Amino acid sequence: MRENQDYREVLADIKLDFGDIKMLTVNQAAELLQCDPRTIKALIESRKLTAVDIATTGVNKQYRIPAASLARFITKEN
Repeated sequence: MRENQDYREVLADIKLDFGDIKMLTVNQAAELLQCDPRTIKALIESRKLTAVDIATTGVNKQYRIPAASLARFITKEN
C-alpha cells in the first residue's frame, strides 16, 4: 500500500502534541480530532480505526490507538 503524502506530516504533528508516544488513549485521539470519545470508540468498533483492546471488562472497554493508525485514518479522510 502506498503511503499518503500527508501521512508523515500528520504523524509528526501527533508526536508534537503528545510526545514520542506510540499509542494514544481514546481521550487523546478525541482531543486531536476534536470530537467526543464515543465517536472514537464507534470508529474503532466499526473497524474504521485500528486499535488494541487492552481491557474488556463489560461496557468499560479500554483501547489504545497506534499513532501511525490515527495518522493513516486522518490522511485517508482528507
